[in-house]
Amino acid sequence: MTEQEELLMLRALAEKQKSELAAKDKTIEGQMGQIENQKVQIETQKAQIEKQRIQIENMVQALLHARKKLFGPSSEVTSQVEGQINLFETTYELANELFKEQKKITVPSYDRTARQPGVRAEMLAELPKDIEEFIINPEETCSVCGSELKIIVKKLIRTEVEFIPAKLKVKQIVQ
Repeated sequence: MTEQEELLMLRALAEKQKSELAAKDKTIEGQMGQIENQKVQIETQKAQIEKQRIQIENMVQALLHARKKLFGPSSEVTSQVEGQINLFETTYELANELFKEQKKITVPSYDRTARQPGVRAEMLAELPKDIEEFIINPEETCSVCGSELKIIVKKLIRTEVEFIPAKLKVKQIVQ
């Protein structure tokens, strides 16, 4: 390769790099334009948010004013007119007078007596009894040895009082 060919190649390479730099500059300028547009958009949104905040604050103040007007002290209250006699004493004197008239009342304490043991059994003794037994099925066998099951003992599990309108009976459940 001769010097002239190298020089031509270098010039072509330089032209290629210039065109690439120009394309990159264009994309950078485009991105900078987008960034500027975004900054403008952000500023407009901030201004809109500030307007809405002010509007909300104004609405809150209007609501508070309306509540005060609706539930506040009445405008019909008038001040004491000079020379007019007041029918009622001042509120302080009236409160003191009412406090003096109050009587102290003592309420006697009430102690509940505990139920005596055996009272429930005594109450249930007079009621008719209905015994409900749960009997083992005669065909049932032991799961371990396979032998026939036998009744060893009958045990009272619980006693329930069942209320049937116009009828009361004791129900005993035996296992």
